[in-house]
Amino acid sequence: MSRFSGYVGLINNMGARFTASAADLSLIMEELGACWLSHLDDGSSNRSLASQLAKGNNIPFSRPI
Repeated sequence: MSRFSGYVGLINNMGARFTASAADLSLIMEELGACWLSHLDDGSSNRSLASQLAKGNNIPFSRPI
C-alpha cells in the first residue's frame, strides 16, 4: 500500500478462500483500520469474514447486494 497514494480503501478480487480465513484476513483488516481506510467485499464468497472483521476494526465496509 505504500507504493500508491490517493486511495480510500481496498477491494478483494477472486479472494474467496482468503476472505474466509480469519487468521489471514485479520492482518489486512488491522492495517486498514490503522490507516483509516475502507473495504469493499466483492461478494465472491458467502463464507467471507470481511464484514465481521471490518466491524471489529471500525472500518467502513460495503458489499454488493
